[in-house]
Amino acid sequence: MTFLIIFAILSVVSSILVVAAGMLSSRINQEENWIEYHKSREQFTSDAAPQSTD
Repeated sequence: MTFLIIFAILSVVSSILVVAAGMLSSRINQEENWIEYHKSREQFTSDAAPQSTD
């Protein structure tokens, strides 16, 4: 009986860890995409900006 309780607790904990790892991975990936987007956007605007000759 105690074995079943321990097994149930471990399965719940492992499920929570898997979900947390997935959310963290998604957040890191989203942050990398955001950084890449802003880098490319910054490059585009600096290329398109008129250069002054002062």
